[in-house]
Amino acid sequence: MDEMVEAIRSRAESDNINNLKPMRSKDSSFPLADKVADVVFISNVFHELDDHGLALKEVLRILKSDGILAMVDWKKEETPVGPPVEHRFSELDVIEISRLNGFELAETKEAGPYHYLVVCSKPPE
Repeated sequence: MDEMVEAIRSRAESDNINNLKPMRSKDSSFPLADKVADVVFISNVFHELDDHGLALKEVLRILKSDGILAMVDWKKEETPVGPPVEHRFSELDVIEISRLNGFELAETKEAGPYHYLVVCSKPPE
C-alpha cells in the first residue's frame, strides 16, 4: 500500500497539484483533525471494510459541514475481474448503510462496466 500512496504523491507533484495529501490510514481511524476535508473519496474499499459504521462515522468526523463522500465500488454481479460477488455490496446496500450512519444521498451513477458511484453529503450542522 505504501507504493500506492507514493504513486499518488508523485503524480500530484508532477501535475503541480499542491492541495492533495495522500496518506495511509486504517479502516476507522484517519490521521486527520476534525472537520478538515471537503471531500472524501473511497474507491474499491467499501466491500473490504471490517466495520462500515465505524468507518463512516470517522468520515463524518473529518468532513466539513456539507462535505461530500464519494464511493466507487464493485457492482454486486459477476465480472471478469474483482472480488467474489459474495464480498460485494449492492448500490442500494451502500446507500442504506450510509444513510443509517448519518449521510444523505446526493446522487448515484454508473462508474464503468463493473462499478457504481454513490455520492453522499454530510448534513449541515
